[in-house]
Amino acid sequence: MTSPKNLINSLNDAVSETLSGLSYAYPRLEHHPSHGVVLSPDCRDRKDKVALLCGGGSGHEPFAAGFVGSGMLTASVAGSIFAAPPSIHITHALRCIAENNEAGILVVVPNYTGDCLNFGIAIKKAQQAGVKVEEIIVGDDCSIPANEQSVAGKRGLVGMLFVIKIAGAFAERGLSLAVVAEIARNVSRNTATYGIGLSACALP
Repeated sequence: MTSPKNLINSLNDAVSETLSGLSYAYPRLEHHPSHGVVLSPDCRDRKDKVALLCGGGSGHEPFAAGFVGSGMLTASVAGSIFAAPPSIHITHALRCIAENNEAGILVVVPNYTGDCLNFGIAIKKAQQAGVKVEEIIVGDDCSIPANEQSVAGKRGLVGMLFVIKIAGAFAERGLSLAVVAEIARNVSRNTATYGIGLSACALP
């Protein structure tokens, strides 16, 4: 039974319909429904600008498709609800960006096991194909003491927004991939998030 907190037609189509709705609201966005990928309008306009890719499980909107645009993400890739996107979908996103990019791609990954694994596989494949790719794994959760954290470490939370915004702004200025990646890592190291929920999570 659908939760009263959610207005959805079908659980199986919830993610694709959300992304389709976003592309209808912003027609310049390019939506690839079979891969959960959303591309920015300027994805193919500037070869000399570092591109940013981010993604993860759906259910945390507007992350990440809502951050696609000038000065932020070049593309996003969405998995199922609370599930990492498959590596083949991430590979598709990287290929779309790399078609007309010479400056390189910075991939911002939330620190969850599935995301790190699947993004890592796709990044390795892209690098083996000659694509310039750097990865930053963001873990900004400070709510769990270090001695109580899992082996995976801190979770990636809303602090990713600051990493994306600041890295995107410097990429827009034409800085190199190495410099943009180092700036992003510095932002990540100096960002902490303590999440508070006013009510329990409601799954569709």
